[in-house]
Amino acid sequence: MPEDAAISQPWHHLLAPLHVFGFRGGMALPAIREVAAADLPVPYRGLLAHHGHMTTTLEQYLGEPLALHVLDRFQEGDTYYRTVLLLGERSGRPAEFGAIAIHLQRFPAPLREAIVAARRPLGALLREQHLDDRSSPQLFFAANINPALTLVLGRQPASPLYGRCNALLDATGQPLANIVEILPRHE
Repeated sequence: MPEDAAISQPWHHLLAPLHVFGFRGGMALPAIREVAAADLPVPYRGLLAHHGHMTTTLEQYLGEPLALHVLDRFQEGDTYYRTVLLLGERSGRPAEFGAIAIHLQRFPAPLREAIVAARRPLGALLREQHLDDRSSPQLFFAANINPALTLVLGRQPASPLYGRCNALLDATGQPLANIVEILPRHE
């Protein structure tokens, strides 16, 4: 599949946070193909096919808290965009690459400030605030490793990486954030 093939797919809009940074930074997007949740291999099915916070899921899997490393960010109106790398706090092991569009107007002011300060993963901030929210995975996918992903996740085997497009929703079903999450290879 050519690297821009995902753009022509009917679900391409779900990749919008990733596309924003691809266009902004001139990076080639990875080739992506849709995968049914039931077809995700172990351990990715358990790491991706759930309605909880990815931060909590990955912390439990890795056995350590996650640290946030912001790769790029900008704000357009009330939407705050960023690409991040979540890392094991002690090990420094990459846990996730994420591209996210956060709808700041849907958060209380102190939480908006903490989000924009970008010192902690969004999931950790929401967990601490006991916000009534849920993840709503929209698409699971396999992504071919490409130079941009290698740059942020480190050298990966040639086999595909797995990820999801996720909508983080408030108690009324309004989107708090739209997230593209790609996991490094886990054995």
